[in-house]
Amino acid sequence: MFVTLMLLTLIAIIIYFFKNLMQAVKNSESRVEANVFQDKAAALLDDGKDAELRKLAEERLLDWSSDSWAHYYLGMALYRLRDPFLAKQHFMKAGELDPRLKSVTDECLEEVNRMISEHKPHLV
Repeated sequence: MFVTLMLLTLIAIIIYFFKNLMQAVKNSESRVEANVFQDKAAALLDDGKDAELRKLAEERLLDWSSDSWAHYYLGMALYRLRDPFLAKQHFMKAGELDPRLKSVTDECLEEVNRMISEHKPHLV
């Protein structure tokens, strides 16, 4: 009886360890994936490839809707593509998701709000 209890305890410890190890591997893989995304997005932003940046960020958000950097880069692409209303939503979401981005997104929002205030509707 004692041996059975010891074996069950050992199995539980092994399962617990394995589960934590798999979670650590998954977290590591997602961090690498996020870094790859950020590197690509930064390069596209620097190169002025705004339509490609928009597509990359939108694809990232399909799988990672809470990725603050994807929201930030999508906001930048939309701002440059002259869609300030949608850009504003993504800058706000980026700042909300990651307080470390708040000062950057606040500056972006000032620019977006200025663009919106200068936007004059066309008469039909």
